Amino acid sequence: RIKQHGRVTDQETTFYTTAREPRSGIVSAELVELRGEECILIALQDITDSKRLEQEILEISESEHQKIGRDLHDDVCPHLIGIEVLSNVLARKLKLKSIDEVEDALKIQSLIQDSIRKLRRLSRGLCPVDLDEGGFDSSIASLGLYIEEIFGVSYHFQCDAPVNISDHVVATHLYYIAHEAVHNAAKHSQAKNIFVTLSSANGLIELQIRDDGLGINEDSSANGMGLRIMQYRAKRIGAIFEINRHMTGGTSVVVRLESTQNLERPNFTVRQRLTVV
Repeated sequence: RIKQHGRVTDQETTFYTTAREPRSGIVSAELVELRGEECILIALQDITDSKRLEQEILEISESEHQKIGRDLHDDVCPHLIGIEVLSNVLARKLKLKSIDEVEDALKIQSLIQDSIRKLRRLSRGLCPVDLDEGGFDSSIASLGLYIEEIFGVSYHFQCDAPVNISDHVVATHLYYIAHEAVHNAAKHSQAKNIFVTLSSANGLIELQIRDDGLGINEDSSANGMGLRIMQYRAKRIGAIFEINRHMTGGTSVVVRLESTQNLERPNFTVRQRLTVV
């Protein structure tokens, strides 16, 4: 890259100490000429400790999300369901006695039912992936129910064989990448169909999200916060991230990672490829 462009700026890399300990670093380098001889000037910043601390913070955050989501689903939701049942009983008693306030009781019941649905949706967002119940592929499939209900876009999910992701942090990051890509397609691309494919072969897991909408453009790629968040999540799990304009139209987001991947791996690669027609 230095030979091609003359410099490298802020590239994340892995280097090793004399004791062969892998470390993470940010490297910048450029060609310089000293006494007629071509040399390379390199600056390397060790970010191993900051990355480790950042990862610990992420894991704590995800753990708290999981706890809050489960508390909402397992404690608050049943409590509201109990209130909804009691309001139904009250409405029937008022109806038997021909009391006019029966409509008020039915209205209360309807509002509680809406609250239960919203609370379940919220808990699902906080705790989207349950590896003990259904697994990762089931979570990606369930995402389509929400998309079709809210946005009216057809969601097509294909997973020919179960994909096992034992690391909960990796599964959660992958889910949120899919979540962001699917929502972008549903809200901004004017797509009628979203196609999600999950596969595992030769030690690699691949997740592809494709739509038949307008397709990505260069400006949205450069400035979109959602895209940067997807890239960041891909980096954290050591995945290759690609986004491009699909040959049949629309946008394609692809994430690939080793099936044995974990967050302690020192090598992170993010690849953004744009082909704008």
